[in-house]
Amino acid sequence: MNTLTISQPAGTMEEYFREASKMPDQNPEARKELAARNDTIFVGGRLDPD
Repeated sequence: MNTLTISQPAGTMEEYFREASKMPDQNPEARKELAARNDTIFVGGRLDPD
């Protein structure tokens, strides 16, 4: 999976990554819930490697 991440302002991104790295369930819905708890939103879709 390719990802482009921009954090402006960074807010609680450090906490987001700490929690995300410990998540046993990496499905998109679980990640969106984690993002919402850290005032983060996902915009756009996944990047294709092509």
